[in-house]
Amino acid sequence: MDKIEFGLKLRKLREQKNLTQVEFAEMIDITDKALSRIEVGRVLPHLNTLVSMTEALNVSLEFLIQNKDKTEKDIYSAEINARLAEMNEFDIKHILGYIDFYLAQKEELKSSI
Repeated sequence: MDKIEFGLKLRKLREQKNLTQVEFAEMIDITDKALSRIEVGRVLPHLNTLVSMTEALNVSLEFLIQNKDKTEKDIYSAEINARLAEMNEFDIKHILGYIDFYLAQKEELKSSI
């Protein structure tokens, strides 16, 4: 895992959650200065901090530390699988319904163009 790539990815995820460095650092029980060093790629976080980050950002550890070599599709697929693993059967069936609806709408749009 490249420190700079990891830091950039972490910062992007934090900003997507509309969290400041101070807010996020408090959530994961480190100082904002330590978080800054991680985000600029000077250091990698300890394992317990990584786990706290995944919980605060609601992402899997695999997604957080994913290699750049993987395509975005691979990354998103892994994240979807991680989130589905946390859901019950009813929720998964509901999500499948959304996917079917999306695909039907997508095909309908294609045929009208």
